[in-house]
Amino acid sequence: MDGSTRSAHSNAFFFGFLKNKRVVLYDTLLAQLSLGPLLAVLMHEVGHWLHGHLWKRLGVLALVMLGMLALFARAVNLPVLYTALGFHNERPVVVGLASFFLLAGPAMHLLGFFSNLWSRRFEYQADANAAAAGMSQDLGDGLVAISVQNKGNMNPDWLYSMYHYSHPTLLERLRALGWQPRPKSPVGAPAERTAAQLMAEDAPPAPDAGAPPQEQPQPAAEGAN
Repeated sequence: MDGSTRSAHSNAFFFGFLKNKRVVLYDTLLAQLSLGPLLAVLMHEVGHWLHGHLWKRLGVLALVMLGMLALFARAVNLPVLYTALGFHNERPVVVGLASFFLLAGPAMHLLGFFSNLWSRRFEYQADANAAAAGMSQDLGDGLVAISVQNKGNMNPDWLYSMYHYSHPTLLERLRALGWQPRPKSPVGAPAERTAAQLMAEDAPPAPDAGAPPQEQPQPAAEGAN
């Protein structure tokens, strides 16, 4: 995905159903990760599919929406929703809807908190899929590179992250992976090539626009017998 046309932010995600499943990698991710970390990120996204996280999210979302509609259908006929706002002899549906969402606000915050807890559990499961393939170190390298590139907060307050973050913090994920920092490369050692550089090397050379077109040999005409 050509995310670089909009931002320097790098990301990867899984989406789709049945035969239309896709893993999307930003081109900024290809430009900053070498092949090992990139494959580890890919295994992480495949882990979301293996554990059925998309279907589970959609199922829970459908149940929450049905529950909210059922509660609204019961609450919209409660007189107190209207008399509290000065409507004693009429019950406008818009007023009932606005009152319902005002009252449901605290419950929605609570649902959001548990949704983030659940989402973080999914991320640990997807990380474990890459670790099971022997890519713990590579995935940790990739997560560090992505966090540095995106200028993320590597160690936020644990209470703040527990309530607001849908992903574990970088340090939490690195601890779960058992990641260890790699020793620094010696001075003058060649840098590891990124996935984008490897892809560019494997691409066929582009034709030279300034070169004159080559003439095709014409078949010899057969003489009349």
